[in-house]
Amino acid sequence: MTQTSIQVETSASTSLCSPDQTDVDWENKVMQYLEAIKEQEEDEQEVVWPRDTLFRYYELMEELQPNLEEKRQHHLKTEATVQTKVLLPLQDSCDITQPL
Repeated sequence: MTQTSIQVETSASTSLCSPDQTDVDWENKVMQYLEAIKEQEEDEQEVVWPRDTLFRYYELMEELQPNLEEKRQHHLKTEATVQTKVLLPLQDSCDITQPL
């Protein structure tokens, strides 16, 4: 087997790298991003909502709850209707009175 070169384009320059080097560069970049994310999580401060805003949020969620239930029920009915429409022609096309 021959080792091929992959052209890697960066904003600064274009260079030829072996696949192994590209993998190492990728792993290094991923590790840098993971470290940056960990640092951001450590630096984050707790968010405190004003009481009136939080209360309004909970009121809206309570209002939406029946809508979600209605949507779920509608979805189940629609699904059952579609299944019936698909299965009925199959049942009609099978004549169980004739032996195989």
